[in-house]
Amino acid sequence: MIRKTINMLMLLGLVALSACSGSGFSIKTNIQNLGSQSVRIIYTGQDGGVRDEFAVAQDGRFEYEGDVGEGITIVSVFSSNNVPIFRLAVEGGDDVQVRGDFARPHCYECKGSDPSAEWMKFEHDNEEAYSANDTQTLDAAIEKYVKEHRSSVVSTLLLIADYSDLGGKGAKLLESIDEKARPQSLIDSYMALTIATEQPITQLPPMTLCGTDGQFTSLSTTTNKATVIYWWYNSGVDRHNDIVKLASLETELTPDVTFVDVSLDSDSATWHGVVSSDDTNWKHYWAPGSMLDPAVEKLHIKEMPLCIVTDSTGHQIYRGQDIDAVGKTLHKYLGR
Repeated sequence: MIRKTINMLMLLGLVALSACSGSGFSIKTNIQNLGSQSVRIIYTGQDGGVRDEFAVAQDGRFEYEGDVGEGITIVSVFSSNNVPIFRLAVEGGDDVQVRGDFARPHCYECKGSDPSAEWMKFEHDNEEAYSANDTQTLDAAIEKYVKEHRSSVVSTLLLIADYSDLGGKGAKLLESIDEKARPQSLIDSYMALTIATEQPITQLPPMTLCGTDGQFTSLSTTTNKATVIYWWYNSGVDRHNDIVKLASLETELTPDVTFVDVSLDSDSATWHGVVSSDDTNWKHYWAPGSMLDPAVEKLHIKEMPLCIVTDSTGHQIYRGQDIDAVGKTLHKYLGR
């Protein structure tokens, strides 16, 4: 979907990434069930470059100040585990107050930014379609909104960020919006964010992780024929079945394949509480920076648990959540 959107924006001549003047904005939050954790904030700054920064939330509250260029810019906020929290469309001078419930990701509201408030209202009104990823219903709702609000910048926001495909009908709808309601700065900010985060790297970067003995070590994926890394966090999802299947594979494929698991929980106590009861033979690691660890960020992990399989050079040959597919990949790669 992202690639189709980028290509269509290019065809429509709406892409012209450039730096421009602007000023500061601020965000203050009160979000139930978010707890205390680092949050990731991504947007295009005053110089046109992508800002990828973080703030620390305490009991669901955090404050952040940034700078943006002239016009409207999209700001995306994620949890420490890279789960989307909310999105804003801000301008220089905006002081935005956001409140909501992390357990209901499509029901936020805000003050201090009219486009953001309207965007959130649309998302709230269509919570069921967003939650179910029902693109047919959501597209229909967006089409109706755009036809009724051709002079609203929210129409542009909905089309470029939430519509399933900007080709065909989507392109015509975008062109039908009043020119002032589809500002270049908005297209630019969306393009910069999607291009910057679209593709994960193919080769695992060097990363330093904490072992169960409290010592930090560098994880290498080039010391064996293949390596399986199981990324997870204690979200309440039962990982037992995955671990049982992976343990069976380890028994079968040792010593040709190295198995490890890496926790992306925001605190080590949660990680220790889970792995202490594991009876597996492989090593357990914890990434202290969670999803904000620089090496982890480069992997663009969008869902967990996640398995990444690498060859002897560290290149990914599989990534996904299907443990059976992990086994098939390894058998094919090892010629078994």
